[in-house]
Amino acid sequence: MTKAKRSARRVTFTGTSWSGACKRWKRTWATRSGKVLGLPLLFEDEVLGVIFLFRGDNAFTQLDWQFLQGFAYQAAIAVRNARLYQQLSTERSRLATIVENSANGIMILSPDRHVQVINQALAAMTGIAARGHRQAV
Repeated sequence: MTKAKRSARRVTFTGTSWSGACKRWKRTWATRSGKVLGLPLLFEDEVLGVIFLFRGDNAFTQLDWQFLQGFAYQAAIAVRNARLYQQLSTERSRLATIVENSANGIMILSPDRHVQVINQALAAMTGIAARGHRQAV
């Protein structure tokens, strides 16, 4: 995992080649397109990526940097949320596979005791039709 330490205007990367990669990108693209600003996408000191912004003629001002840093923070949150959503989807699918392929009967109830899931094994044991109840989690 890539870690970063923030100071007032700098981000120091540890345990990765991000720093060198960013410098190479900036050198390469700055000569082709004018000015380049690279901002890390940080979430809880974890580097999720780097966003590069390009400007043709004028340099980025301090006000530009502050505004774009806010954008980078929001982008990092969006990236993190997307990753969490993907993990949740994967785990939900995995749980559904386990429930459906279990030789043991499994029933999942909601907090108000409504049946949410009955797997095929429980349906076969009890004669309760699994139809009408969700079979996947």
